[in-house]
Amino acid sequence: TVAHWLPFLAAAGGFALAAMLAASVRTGTGAVAPAPPEGSAGRVEPDAVEPATQSSGVPAPTVPSPNGLGSGATARRFGSKRLAPISAAATGAQDAPSAAATRTPIVARIGGGFRVLFGDPVLRLLVLTVSVMAAANAAMDGVLVVYATDLLLLSPAVYPTLLATYSLGTLLAATVVATLARRFRTGALMMVALAGVGGTMLLMGLVADRWVAWASFAVMGVAGGTWNVLSASRRQRRTPRAMMARVSSAFRVIAWGVLPVGAALGGLVGQQAGVQLVFILGGGTILLLGCVVARSFWAGGGDLPVNSSVDRPDLSLEREVG
Repeated sequence: TVAHWLPFLAAAGGFALAAMLAASVRTGTGAVAPAPPEGSAGRVEPDAVEPATQSSGVPAPTVPSPNGLGSGATARRFGSKRLAPISAAATGAQDAPSAAATRTPIVARIGGGFRVLFGDPVLRLLVLTVSVMAAANAAMDGVLVVYATDLLLLSPAVYPTLLATYSLGTLLAATVVATLARRFRTGALMMVALAGVGGTMLLMGLVADRWVAWASFAVMGVAGGTWNVLSASRRQRRTPRAMMARVSSAFRVIAWGVLPVGAALGGLVGQQAGVQLVFILGGGTILLLGCVVARSFWAGGGDLPVNSSVDRPDLSLEREVG
């Protein structure tokens, strides 16, 4: 409303601030601790941290001292778990790249990530579910401006409030998802979140009302934020530490690769049959998907720790560093 160039300037300033913050991070020569789950607001969720004495043999994630050398005496707290400082002497050999790492072609490394992703039934089901959800959301986003301005009669200046309410919902989810995960099965929570995304999308297709849309986007934000935290945690628990970067990258290639496909389909359906049908088809597809995958997610196979040396014959390539 004030100036068309102002949002772009604000976005550029945000990137500049992020660059300065990233540049201020000091790295040492010690071992690098694993990153917290994506979407977890900078902390490790309780169900994503396994006890150090677990039978699977996978060591619990640890955190280096503030100086980055792994020699600090004070443990840091993430969520409800206390994590001891890491020792470079204790883990340097484990995290150092092997000789095979320098000889493995980049194509083989990428292929290894995809093999792990589709070789594990839990990861395979997870990436397929996320891909369908992402395509449905992209279809909705592709016609959202038309939906808001033509059907809801929102002005161009007010239209972004739909996205703002979604963002507020995700922030709310970040504050409660850890508590919910301690009280309920994560698989059940993920199914509730999936139903929340699909149900609100379907409702907006059936009822074109601005107040319904604002409320639906807020609920969709809570459901989407909950899903993001729990699905990322489940993916990381099922992925051997040596393959974490490659599996995450392969996962994103697929999940993000379907976005333009979903947007194109949404535009085509919206042009031929109306934008409300895009919401109805998208929400209905997600709900139908939930019925198909509910049993697998409810079983909670992704909640179990995975030993990187078991049932993974192709994981002996090399440790991922960075």
